Amino acid sequence: MSNNIESGFRARSLNLPVGKMLAGLGAALFLAAPSTALAQGKICPVTFSVTSNETLGALQITADYAAVSALGDITECTIVPTGVTDVLVDAPGNSATMGYADTTGFTGPALFATCHFKVTNDADPAPVAGDFSVTVDDASDTGVPPGAENPTIAVAVGACVPSGSCSYEPATGCALSTQAGKSKLSFKDNADNTKDQGQYQWKSGAATLLPAFGDPLTPGETFSWCVYSNGTLVRGSDVPSSGTCDGKDCWKATGTTGFQFKGDVEGIAQIKLKAGEAGKASVAVKAKSKLGNFLSPTLPLSTNVVSQLVIDNGVTTTCFQSSFTAPSKNDVASYGSKD
Repeated sequence: MSNNIESGFRARSLNLPVGKMLAGLGAALFLAAPSTALAQGKICPVTFSVTSNETLGALQITADYAAVSALGDITECTIVPTGVTDVLVDAPGNSATMGYADTTGFTGPALFATCHFKVTNDADPAPVAGDFSVTVDDASDTGVPPGAENPTIAVAVGACVPSGSCSYEPATGCALSTQAGKSKLSFKDNADNTKDQGQYQWKSGAATLLPAFGDPLTPGETFSWCVYSNGTLVRGSDVPSSGTCDGKDCWKATGTTGFQFKGDVEGIAQIKLKAGEAGKASVAVKAKSKLGNFLSPTLPLSTNVVSQLVIDNGVTTTCFQSSFTAPSKNDVASYGSKD
């Protein structure tokens, strides 16, 4: 990046020069702490596009969410054009500042950035484009010295997906199966939501000690089933530890090796956790709701699907994962695959 381009690109809203904002380069990403999850949240993609016809060597915008911040948070933003980029997400202010600079530039109309808006309670409405105000902090062309530009920015909000406490991208460092072809994932999508179903089996798992599951019998933990297609969340559900379901304890110990959940929490009907040596540990999740609380992800899925069970006690996180690349069924009504 030339000094001329850099000097023409200033983060005036934060009083930071781009040279300081982009220190370290590599598309650094700074995120505020996520919001505390409430009952079945949702994540909504929000895009910011340059609609004017011009070639930009540098662009920085600030997007502010205008509604009450308690509704949710801007949680993640990525910049589309390749170059020196930086993102600052300020959850308390519910804003995101996104900056880009490169001597070759990019030409509009074009998608500039994609963010994700986390609505922590599904009962709250999804954001709409009009809820976001966008300020162009700086823009310049690719000339030397760069000339000022005044691009126009459009906002669009995509379809929201149920998320629970799941992140928009898969967790890393999860326990895997020790044998291929043992784990399974399936979905059924019906016009009648009470007939939607989902099932995940993590079998022949890596060696797992009982403490890896925490203590589902006491409050304080969240068990999240998270499904991703091409690296993007398509379905998430939360089941808390402890609690009662139909007048009975939701969770119980199964001997000395595991735990079992039965109920209808966010559509999850059953979770089975079994500790064991390598090849013997297993995790199973069944989703089905007579009340229509479970909605299958929109089918078909891609040929790059990841399913995870994530256990979070507020301090540490444990996860169990399978990847599915060769589905035996994958149409608008059903999905089925082995890892």
